[in-house]
Amino acid sequence: MHGSASGVPGGLPAEGRMDAPTPRTSERSALRDIATTDDHESIVAAVQAGDWGDCDAWVFMLDEANAPEQVPALLPTLPMPCVDGLGPTDRFQIAIRPVNAIWRLLFATASMGGHAPLP
Repeated sequence: MHGSASGVPGGLPAEGRMDAPTPRTSERSALRDIATTDDHESIVAAVQAGDWGDCDAWVFMLDEANAPEQVPALLPTLPMPCVDGLGPTDRFQIAIRPVNAIWRLLFATASMGGHAPLP
């Protein structure tokens, strides 16, 4: 952009870091995936159009607002195959990032054929 270039960000930044509690509960959340077939197909079709490998999509509706500091404890409890087998002390990191940083990472990942940089 504007004649500049930069490296692909890798790893999780220290800024906005929200470490999940350890040990975490191994109980699953009572939340259920409420994605309709149309929701699922529209999300997955958009990702698969770029031939980025395996992907899936879920929609969870909370009963009440969830504060950002509650997200790291909630995510590994959701009924999603990507967190199956995640134990109470397994590594799981999350950081609050501004939208422009998320788009930068997504664009950089897409520019490399869909493979995210490893930390």
